[in-house]
Amino acid sequence: MPKKTEHPTAQSGTPPASNHSSHNSGIEDPEQLKFSPVPEYVSRVLTAEEDSRAEKTGKSQSENELFNILYQISNKVSYTNDPEMVFTILGDELRSHDLDCMVIFLDEKEQTAHIAYHTMSPDVLKTAEKFFNAKFTTENKPLYEWAAQLHPVFVEGDSLYLTDFNEIVTTFIPLPKTLALSALTVLGITSGTRGAFLPMQTQGKNLGSLSIWGKEFKESDLEICRLFSSQIASAIEHARLQAAKERQNLLLTRSNSLIKTLDNVSLQISSADNADTILNILGTELNKLGLQCLVTFKDQEANTATIRYLSYGPKLIKKIQSAINTRVIGYRISLSGESDWMAQFLQQRDPVFFHNITDMLYDSFPHIPAQLFKKMLELLNISKGTSGIILSLDYQNSIIGSLIIWGDFLNEDDIPAYSVFASQVANIIEYARLLNTAREENRIRKETQKKLEKSRQELRGIFELAHDAILLIDPENRMIIDVNDRASDIYRFTREEFRGMDLADLNPDLRIAEWLIDRTVTDGHCNGCHVIHFQKSGEEMKLEFNSSLIEFNDKPVIQCIGRDITERDKYENMLKHAANHDALTNLPNRVMFKNRLKYAIARSKRYKEVGFSVLYIDLDDFKRINDSLGHPSGDRYLIEFSKKLVQIIRETDLVARLGGDEFAVLLEDTHQSEDAVHFCNRLMHSLIEPIRIDDQEFVVTASIGIVMSSPEITSADSYLRNADIAMYKAKKNGKRCYSIYSDGMHTGLLQKVHMETRIRRAMQLNEFFLEYQPIINVTQNQIQGYEALIRWQPPDSSVIPPASFIPVAEEIGLIHKLGKWVLQEACNQIQTWKHQKTIHPDSTISVNVSAIQLSHPQFPEEVRKILNDTGLEPEYLSLEITESAFVTDPFITETTLQAIRDLNVHIHLDDFGTGYSSLSFLAKFPINAIKIDKRFVMEIQQGNNLALVKSMLVLSQALGIEIIAEGVETQNQLQALINMGCQNMQGFYFSKPLAASKVSGFSYPTPE
Repeated sequence: MPKKTEHPTAQSGTPPASNHSSHNSGIEDPEQLKFSPVPEYVSRVLTAEEDSRAEKTGKSQSENELFNILYQISNKVSYTNDPEMVFTILGDELRSHDLDCMVIFLDEKEQTAHIAYHTMSPDVLKTAEKFFNAKFTTENKPLYEWAAQLHPVFVEGDSLYLTDFNEIVTTFIPLPKTLALSALTVLGITSGTRGAFLPMQTQGKNLGSLSIWGKEFKESDLEICRLFSSQIASAIEHARLQAAKERQNLLLTRSNSLIKTLDNVSLQISSADNADTILNILGTELNKLGLQCLVTFKDQEANTATIRYLSYGPKLIKKIQSAINTRVIGYRISLSGESDWMAQFLQQRDPVFFHNITDMLYDSFPHIPAQLFKKMLELLNISKGTSGIILSLDYQNSIIGSLIIWGDFLNEDDIPAYSVFASQVANIIEYARLLNTAREENRIRKETQKKLEKSRQELRGIFELAHDAILLIDPENRMIIDVNDRASDIYRFTREEFRGMDLADLNPDLRIAEWLIDRTVTDGHCNGCHVIHFQKSGEEMKLEFNSSLIEFNDKPVIQCIGRDITERDKYENMLKHAANHDALTNLPNRVMFKNRLKYAIARSKRYKEVGFSVLYIDLDDFKRINDSLGHPSGDRYLIEFSKKLVQIIRETDLVARLGGDEFAVLLEDTHQSEDAVHFCNRLMHSLIEPIRIDDQEFVVTASIGIVMSSPEITSADSYLRNADIAMYKAKKNGKRCYSIYSDGMHTGLLQKVHMETRIRRAMQLNEFFLEYQPIINVTQNQIQGYEALIRWQPPDSSVIPPASFIPVAEEIGLIHKLGKWVLQEACNQIQTWKHQKTIHPDSTISVNVSAIQLSHPQFPEEVRKILNDTGLEPEYLSLEITESAFVTDPFITETTLQAIRDLNVHIHLDDFGTGYSSLSFLAKFPINAIKIDKRFVMEIQQGNNLALVKSMLVLSQALGIEIIAEGVETQNQLQALINMGCQNMQGFYFSKPLAASKVSGFSYPTPE
């Protein structure tokens, strides 16, 4: 036969043992097998077969080339003790004669088949796998079923000859025929390839099948190939048994060596006398063998286990701790967890072997992220494939812990040797424990005896030198046996006078002495008992007694240790009083008031007919006294006011100072609001009489909020909150009055709180914007300037007018931040218009300023900084203030306005004629212009309003003050103002407020 190009041998590894394969525990001796794997046997069988065929075919033995090939192969494999070498020889020889082969092993028990050898190269196999979509070397049941269906070799041991290997095989390959042919072509199997499936049987065992195929294969060669297949099976089985015998001998030698080594380690640790030393020696000795270990001890009572030893240095352990962010040594493990491998193992005694210890560690610390877990393995120098064994530390049928050993050279066959070693380690540890326990008990006993003797010596010294009084009392007759010197000092009796004295002599109340003695005798002690005793002089003192029953001169005696707490008791009472009373007025404070109110609430719940009321009192304009006379004078006024309150309440009522100038009154047994109102009227009447402070008389009124008891109000804080709300309602009603709380007040407060939250969020989300209303000079017929008006546009509702949120912003203190933003935005905008030349170059911008803004001392500086930042000339800015600013604090207002005028900024008086303005304001304050309120303009044609507007115009002309009319909406209003000489106007007649983008190109209707 012509030789074909050789390619590398492809092997799939050691074939798996079938269900008939021998194991280490029962290896058959190859000498006992009933076959002779020698060439003479092969020669005899093959020669007989060839002679028979020669008679039929007329061919001689020498002409049968296949016989020679198989004969040579049989010779070579007969002396091989390695199954892998049998496959190598078989494949190399057949492939050198243009024949390919494949060996399939069976596992009939598991119903699986495994391709153990094939002559195809790895590259060819990878290409074929793309067609079959499965690995050829994978054990699987479908391969078994396919092979059994293909030919009866696997079941009955019959041979099967295929005249067209290609066609028949494609019938059984689970692929479309075209795709199957392509796959077979890749494997070198084309049309016309012939071959045979041959059983591999020896000694009644069906090992699997041998497939041989090639172009020159003949059906007449089937029988000699079948006998050859049996010879190959015998050679494989022979090689298996020889290898197993050699391995058993090797393991026996290795086991004996390991036992000697472990015995030496046991000898080393047996010299230690405590568990920690034993563990350190154990780890050191195993480390010399290239092994690492971890020891875990059990705590049966706590049902936990603790890692006590890990055979790595402290520095490495700290690195591991840092990597996994947990403690390693001392890590406690619950023994009840079903998912914890260590918890499960510590409940059994059987050893567990891990071929890959990384799996065990991953189960141990499932909370560690994969990256940190990888880092921990690197620090421990553990690679994938490192094996390990877990052994129980068993002492007298009780598991005291576990020993885990791992390394690169551990073998599963070493389990018996390590099990014996673990048992020895457990015995040594327990012996050391028992020895240490006995030593510790002996040491403690000796130390206890020394301490007892020392305590007896010190007891007398303590008795004599104690800082507290000590009395020894006979419990039967209550007689005092002895006392120390401190008792004599406290009571002023000598020690001789004390001896034989009855305990009741120190206090005539016999119940105290009897109770103290009985309690001590019954319980063995009586601690923290406060008693009143009398000194020899009769002076009373308070003592804290701690008594106990002791042995004194071989008889039970009560030892009473008394500490004089007279001064401490006075101090504690003083602190208690200070904690519940106001330091200035000596009235009950908020804490005491709330406690009393809680009691009143509970009482009214229990007795429905019992009612009460809570009054919240705040002095009106009390700040005036502090500012004018100073805080000491204000404090004296508060003291005098509190006296008035105390004088008008009943003994059952309670008045408290909550803080500052705020007071609260609890009126008990008030069933109707008239009862509370009556008290308010009495208080108002008493305040008519002035209070004299520093030769000055002051009449200060109060605003009062009233809350009547109600089942719906359940807490003291709620009563105070509602009374506070009612008090603020009284303030808004003009002060010097009272207001009774209603649910609507709380609703209004909640609405204000809700509005406050919305305003703060709107400022964060930039929901505020400005619109600009033109101010027209009708005489010159041009736009004089623009008034900047703030608007609020929430994303989920329509535009909110300023009147709805400006008062809230003023009340919560946000008006400064909001007003500063408006001023900055308006100045930026007019500068932008001027640069773009979209407005007249002399146009001004007017910005409304709150009275609260104006009262801020830094407001003029803020205006100056904004002008500098925006580059706007001061004369083009006008600040509009309302008349209320003048009455808030005239002095501060005048100072602030003058500072603004010094900046050359104009000041306009807004809503003139509607508030508190007077002619003196116009003459006193630096006003540039006044704006007539639109209410006058709307009714300008009526008599009184017409006269008022005319007088305003005459007044402004006399003072040299410019005047602007607001709210001009009709032609008649416009004409009436023109006739009176008013030049500057604004209103809907000319334009509504405009967005900044619509100012450019704006035109207004020309007056007729």
